[in-house]
Amino acid sequence: MARIRLIIIFIPILIYGCSSMTVQVDSQPQGAEVYSQADKRLKKLGETPLNIPVSQIEGSNVHLVIKKTGFEPYSVILEKRTLSTHAQIFAQLDGNEGGRGIASANGGIENVKIEKVSRMVASIQSNLYKRNYDSAQSLAQNLVSEYPSFAVGWSLLGNAYYLQQRHQDALAAYYKALEFDPDNIEVQNLVNKIESGIPRSDR
Repeated sequence: MARIRLIIIFIPILIYGCSSMTVQVDSQPQGAEVYSQADKRLKKLGETPLNIPVSQIEGSNVHLVIKKTGFEPYSVILEKRTLSTHAQIFAQLDGNEGGRGIASANGGIENVKIEKVSRMVASIQSNLYKRNYDSAQSLAQNLVSEYPSFAVGWSLLGNAYYLQQRHQDALAAYYKALEFDPDNIEVQNLVNKIESGIPRSDR
């Protein structure tokens, strides 16, 4: 049976403005298939990391299923209120009863606790929302130090720098986020916006 997780992180509108509404889905390990489920029907949307326009998700109560061979599937439920903003979802896939655990499936990578990651991300977002940018920056730096391959950490670090007008530092963080999630439209739009205001000689 699929485990159900509700892991929703909001990006402040003051950063993304009026960009199209999307749901960003990532997993550990990556390459998991993402499906939307409505009326007991599954529709494949792509593989993680993935950015999904909200318009492509059927149903008022959004239900996403994240699956990868050798791992237990995850069922992620998005509340209706999340459809008015940008959401980021991260799923830690557990090995199934066949014995393929996280460490062996990832070549010895240490098991990542999704609860810890979600708490760290939520704390960063809370500090960004409260305009505690120094605290958000410090927490984001801790996140990328501990989990350097997670795009969400670099995105949040870039947000903290961006909101402090530290555009060069924000660019560096966003570039790292795009290394791990090259299809992230919102981050790419921010990169384009920042680059358009920086002379080429200063890049």
